[in-house]
Amino acid sequence: MAADLQKFLFKSKFLRKSEPLRTIALVLVLLGCSLVCVEGQEECNELCKHGKCVDEQCICDPGWKGPQCQWCEGRVRLMSNSSVITDGSGNYSTDTQCTWLIDSGQVNTSIRLHLDHFATECSWDHLYVFDGDSIYDPLLAVFSGMVVQDNYHVPHIPEVVARSGSALLYFYSDAAYNLTGFKISYRINGCPRTVEGEECSGHGVCLDGICTCNAGWGGPACSVRVCPEGCSGNGQCNPEEHRCQCHSGYTGADCSQVVEAGWWEVVGHDITSQLTHSNPASTLLERSSHTTVLIDDTVWVIGGYSFTERPFILKYDIYGDNWIAVYSTSIKKPVRRYGHTTVVYNGSIYMYGGMKADGNITRELWCLDTQTLKWSLVPSKRAARGGGRGGGGRSGNGRRSRQGRKERNRRNNRNGKNKDDEGNVNGREWGEEEEEQENEEGKGNKENEEEEEEKEGHQRKNRSGGCSHAPGPCAPIRCVGHASVVVQKGKKNIMLVIFGHSSVYGYLNTVQEYDLDERTWSTVETRGAIVKGVYGHTAVWDPATALVYVHGGLLSHDSTSQVIATLMTYEPVKQKWKLQSPAPVPRFLHSAVLVEGLMLVFGGNTHNDTAYSYGAKCYSADFLAYDIICNSWHTLRQPPNLYLDVARYGHTASLHDSKMYIIGGFNGKMLGSVLRYHPGECKQFTSSEECLNAFPGRKCVWIRILQLCESNKNNDKNAYDVCSNVTPALNFTELCSKQQSCLSCMSNTYGCTWCGSACTHNKCVEYKPEGVMSLSNGLVNKEVPRPTKVVGVGSGDGCEEDSLRSHCKSLKTCQLCRAHQHCDWQEQMCVVARNRTTSSEHLEVSGDNIPSTPPIDQQDHHSSINGGTRNALHPHKPCEATCAERLTCSKCTESTCMWCFNQQRCVNNNSYLVSFPYGQCREWTTEAKKCMDLKQGDRRCALHKTCKECQADVACGWCDDGSGTGIGRCMEGGQRGPVNPVTGVLNRNTDNCSASNWFFTECPCK
Repeated sequence: MAADLQKFLFKSKFLRKSEPLRTIALVLVLLGCSLVCVEGQEECNELCKHGKCVDEQCICDPGWKGPQCQWCEGRVRLMSNSSVITDGSGNYSTDTQCTWLIDSGQVNTSIRLHLDHFATECSWDHLYVFDGDSIYDPLLAVFSGMVVQDNYHVPHIPEVVARSGSALLYFYSDAAYNLTGFKISYRINGCPRTVEGEECSGHGVCLDGICTCNAGWGGPACSVRVCPEGCSGNGQCNPEEHRCQCHSGYTGADCSQVVEAGWWEVVGHDITSQLTHSNPASTLLERSSHTTVLIDDTVWVIGGYSFTERPFILKYDIYGDNWIAVYSTSIKKPVRRYGHTTVVYNGSIYMYGGMKADGNITRELWCLDTQTLKWSLVPSKRAARGGGRGGGGRSGNGRRSRQGRKERNRRNNRNGKNKDDEGNVNGREWGEEEEEQENEEGKGNKENEEEEEEKEGHQRKNRSGGCSHAPGPCAPIRCVGHASVVVQKGKKNIMLVIFGHSSVYGYLNTVQEYDLDERTWSTVETRGAIVKGVYGHTAVWDPATALVYVHGGLLSHDSTSQVIATLMTYEPVKQKWKLQSPAPVPRFLHSAVLVEGLMLVFGGNTHNDTAYSYGAKCYSADFLAYDIICNSWHTLRQPPNLYLDVARYGHTASLHDSKMYIIGGFNGKMLGSVLRYHPGECKQFTSSEECLNAFPGRKCVWIRILQLCESNKNNDKNAYDVCSNVTPALNFTELCSKQQSCLSCMSNTYGCTWCGSACTHNKCVEYKPEGVMSLSNGLVNKEVPRPTKVVGVGSGDGCEEDSLRSHCKSLKTCQLCRAHQHCDWQEQMCVVARNRTTSSEHLEVSGDNIPSTPPIDQQDHHSSINGGTRNALHPHKPCEATCAERLTCSKCTESTCMWCFNQQRCVNNNSYLVSFPYGQCREWTTEAKKCMDLKQGDRRCALHKTCKECQADVACGWCDDGSGTGIGRCMEGGQRGPVNPVTGVLNRNTDNCSASNWFFTECPCK
């Protein structure tokens, strides 16, 4: 354009000699327009980050979108030796999918990725990294949350290494919040680093992917000094052994930890090692939402979720410091699962519940004989209802009357049920043969499970509530993310199963009991505070106080979920809940152990909904202590720089010889590391103030007579000072105001008083006018209302409210509501059912006694109760199908559910994190217009009819028919060709698609 302008000016200058002024003016105008156009063009070119400017509009390069080509989209194939992958400039786009294929061109070549910047919405927006050219190859990492941003970064910035010669990166963001995204640099055959742009961290030379460190430096990335931090002044550097020799009383790689204050270490980890491959034992351990139990000096690891298959059972010999995989000798054994619980009783391991690989939640109870290594499915039966609370006992003669059985059978036949479907009120063994068949590997597991689910669904639709003998759903309940502990209840050994999540009932607020000797199940009828069900909490049993301490978890909150900091105690004998002081920070999927009067809590996911999370992290390294005696929380020192990933969730904690072991977990990668915490000593403190305010990993008490500090041994409290005068401040006014019922108001440690219809701190502040009185100031007389102070309720015994109403109100789903015989679901809330209450002989409504379900032979509408005739049950509209029962996307999106495409599962909006805690859902929707319902035998890729639609699905590739018309087939596959989606094996059959007709990152030209 500049050349054309010069020609124009040149011609004008000679053709218009007679009009010099007009010519000059015209030249200036045109020159000004030209400069504006050039500036506009330059500005347009500058704004088009990943494209070209044409007519002042950005034409985006492949893989980019947006008015300025600033957001990633679609697929890009990268073949350079090194480059940078980014979601774009500014915040990434919502509701988007981006894929990058790094192709080295050589098999068995390493590709090292380094996170230079990473900040996405925690648990919702994920970056997946696969070791290969398709999603059917091994998954290496699922990153989410804040890893590196501005001045913040995790202590050990993650690197991921793909060794197949290819790496597929897939990013999905939902339609809600968006953050600054990510910048990831990669290099083929690159070396590890901790500094952006500098291999071997600038302290070594990279040779064939391995760092050769300079003198004085070590570690895989040459990032660790041989003697870190100069041994912190607490030791001497031994250059021959390449480590610090700490002075007495100090420990750690840099001698920075004081032994008496409590200290951390990584089991079996040498920070100066230059090994580039993982410890084989560490690789075996990589998992989350597993369980661990301690038997003698051995830690048993059972199950868990992992990216690639790992041994179902591992054993760790603590003194021998070695891991071994254990393989059961049983023919019949449990399939893989996570989110289950395990307890130890009489040397055997009992495993209950959990989620299987296909997304189904189970109620199975398995027992592992640790001597023979044989699994057995425990034949369980439901305890017959007795006269006492909890439904766990047996009736006086152990059976119902013949007349009652006839009446029950008549009722069952009327409702279209088999007499055995009602809930096994006679203690009949349930499902033993069926469950064994169900779990026999390779023999119709799925069919049996679906048949049983259909059977249970038929029962739920045809009955008014739960089991005839239980105050809620029939135990055992299919649940995941629950907590289990073994307690002594009188002379009985009971496994308590507390809360959890059910695909049928939602978040469970139930307590189940399993009698380990009688082998009977029952659903407990609890008292005290009105509790809500949670998922991913912890529960520890304290024999000294005979209480179970339940902390944290994920709570249903309208259409979403909320992480809570609540601490509750449960008294098994009285079956009573009480609220204790909440923790400073909410969390779930954390761990907790009990050490000499302290409950030590580590890690977890502390991130709430992005709208009000206030920057809480996905993966926490928080270390907290709850003082049981003093009902107070204290923040302990986090693990120091151990040169290893420390923050995590989904891990477990075990206690051996007063040492806490943190095992496994997840932080974007599955972790196989083990952290060990050594509590400190109390004797170091020489004053009462120091002693009572110090928490070196154990509870310290002050001996007044001897003026000594020692650890808590539950001795005579009269001789000790046990609590400090200075305790963390709590807003009791706010805590009391949150209690919505009289029972909860009275069942806590906050000092609350129930004032008619509200809970306040200490005393009632409301007044009711009663009559009038005269006031005079000597000049004017007037009449004003006479105030009468509201008398508050000071204990749960004084609650006059309808406790049944409060309990029904706490049930948040139709199915859970109607599983309680005296509640009904009306207008999207749970209320007391009309004509479903019984006389005082069978139902005592008070603050101390929640109604029990009457025997089934007394539930019929003609049954005689205390000489009277009970009215018919009030008819009600059946519950809507649960989200889990909606088997297609169209049906799913008709309700408050979300459909996961790759899992082909429908889950409730508030249970997304429960269903996919490790990013298992790669894409979801709540909109019917995005649905593509599959018919029997169909595969999702086959539904895409064009190449563009096909390649918008990360699971698919396009097979062109070679006609040049754009016609072809969409098939599961990767860059190399079609893949069998079940086995993940490349399908080289040319009849499926020849290599010349296969397109994965670009479409054929028409």
